[in-house]
Amino acid sequence: MTTHRPIRAFLLAPLIVPFVVTFLGVLYSSKDDGPQNFSIVSGLVGILVISIYALPLAYLGELLLGMPSWLLFKHYGVRSYLAFAAGGAFLGLLFYLGLEASAGNFRSYSLAHELNPITSPYFDVDVTSGMAAAIVFRAVVFPRQRQEDENPHPGAPNE
Repeated sequence: MTTHRPIRAFLLAPLIVPFVVTFLGVLYSSKDDGPQNFSIVSGLVGILVISIYALPLAYLGELLLGMPSWLLFKHYGVRSYLAFAAGGAFLGLLFYLGLEASAGNFRSYSLAHELNPITSPYFDVDVTSGMAAAIVFRAVVFPRQRQEDENPHPGAPNE
């Protein structure tokens, strides 16, 4: 692995967040109000508007939570997509709880209320965004290797 891949991954992974937020917004609005007239232009405008708010938070979360997690995963040699997805979902949950705590919502509501996806719309968004960003991060850091890279000895069987 080159040193440029993690840097590239840290720059690219949060870019998925506005797409996830837009997708979940369209999905939730179609549940509530029935089928919507969705156009490509309105979707792109929505992604641009959401990017203004979501990208700074995504990069902040990546800096505060993703960097230490990457160092931990790198130290233990974790490469599994499932581990990255579960870790990203957990980091999304931690980020959500951090935002809720900083807003003072725990003084008004119980933890059970805050972790209920029905009463808190951002719970799903943060957990899903964290999972998607972690999967993109993993795909950038550990791209699929060519067959000859996986088996350096052409005559020997794969292990």
